Parts: sequence; structure tokens; C-alpha cells
Amino acid sequence: MATTGVLWTSAEPASAEHLVIDEQTARASLVGTTVLPLEGRPAHIRYTVTADAEWRTTTARVELIGHRRVVVELAVDDGAWTVDDERRPDLDGCIDVDLGWTPATNILPMRRLGSEVGRLSARYPPPPPG
Repeated sequence: MATTGVLWTSAEPASAEHLVIDEQTARASLVGTTVLPLEGRPAHIRYTVTADAEWRTTTARVELIGHRRVVVELAVDDGAWTVDDERRPDLDGCIDVDLGWTPATNILPMRRLGSEVGRLSARYPPPPPG
């Protein structure tokens, strides 16, 4: 069980982000805030993604605050997805949510691989030295 804080910036789109990764025994969460220009105006996006012990998405909430406010909530239960409480059969079978403005959600499939730092996976060992 660990909590890790991350701060990063990006040139494209110009943004700064604070992310907290909270790993528990039975679940994990990614909680972040991204500050960026949106439609030529300053804005920020707050998000929370929860995952089960196997790092599969269980819920996500995204709130955009700028010159307009938008909130989107997603949930998955036994492979069945809902978006804003509306059933979405087109998403059935999906494992992860991918929030395109942040690399944070890339953590989900990376953690499922269970790789050590510097290794892609057990199937793809690093090349031999030399």
C-alpha cells in the first residue's frame, strides 16, 4: 500500500498536472488536476479513476471547469459500462478508461503487465548487454 504524488508539465497541449496514485490492497485510485487552455481560455480538469486489485477500471469521474462546466461519470460492473447513468453496450468488454489529455491512465495497463522498471514484460525481456 502506497501513495505517490506526481507533478508534470507538457508542451502539447501546454499544461501542468498534479496526480496522486493511491494503491490499496483491493483497489487503487488516480486523482488528478490538469490546468490547461481550452478553447483559448484557462481551464482545469479534475478527475478520479478507481480500479480493482487487477488495475481494471471500476469508476471514473471527470469535471471540466472553465468558461463552461462539464461533468462526466463512468462506471463498469462485470464488463457492463454506464456513462452518466446511461447503459453503454458499445463499451462492453473494455477494460480501461483512457483520458486523452493525461498520461495518468496509461498506468492502468502498465500495472497489469506487472513489469519491473526497465522491462516491458516477461514476454519481452530486455536485450542482452553489449
